[in-house]
Amino acid sequence: MIFGKTIGLLENLLDLRSKRHNLILSNIANQDTPRYKARDLSFTDELKARINAPGEGLMVTSPGHIGGGRDVFNEKGKVITETTKAIGIDQNSVNVDQEMASLAENSIMYNATAQIIGSKFKALKNAVREGR
Repeated sequence: MIFGKTIGLLENLLDLRSKRHNLILSNIANQDTPRYKARDLSFTDELKARINAPGEGLMVTSPGHIGGGRDVFNEKGKVITETTKAIGIDQNSVNVDQEMASLAENSIMYNATAQIIGSKFKALKNAVREGR
């Protein structure tokens, strides 16, 4: 790999941020649905644990390979349903202000990740041009 694990990890992060974006939008769309429970995607703790786990450098990509690591590029995240907070008489747990803040934060993180990927490819492009 040209960038090691970086591009694969960032690609996975973009996918996870996109999934989280859709869940947040679903929460906002269902803010008036009786008994609707807000959902979120948890992945940062799991992803950090995978990155920092010992032996992450060895990926099993063939049956003949020796095991030793988990694939950090395939973190799927965990959908969490909010069951403890019920707002109003309809038992809906969506807090629109909190969802909008989460949406803004997620968008900023998505854009930052996309910019990092862009800078990696720009560096590669510059290296190719310099090598001519």
